[in-house]
Amino acid sequence: MIARSHSSALDRLYAWDRKLYDEVKASESIRKVYDRKCYQLRHQFAKDQGTQVIDKTRAVVKDLHSQIRVAIYSVDSISKRCMKISGKKDFKSEDVWRVCESVLCTCKFNQGS
Repeated sequence: MIARSHSSALDRLYAWDRKLYDEVKASESIRKVYDRKCYQLRHQFAKDQGTQVIDKTRAVVKDLHSQIRVAIYSVDSISKRCMKISGKKDFKSEDVWRVCESVLCTCKFNQGS
């Protein structure tokens, strides 16, 4: 019974951890685009380009900034969820090893059939 409980908790933790990883990677790509657009906006101000060009770039920067804020909130809530799941269970090394051993035994049994 303990093995199933820990196994399901580890499965949930893995799923949330994977989601966290994907969210961080996505936010990094948004951040790179945001940095490039900010540089472009500063360059447009320095070159005193037309107001339409500057306004268009400024709108893109504002949109990217909003996306970054949402991504930060999402990463924060996912990481809190991961901490909550890992805090519910006391993942003692003996229990984790028991889960791993049971999975290996199941795999060996299935291969023998």
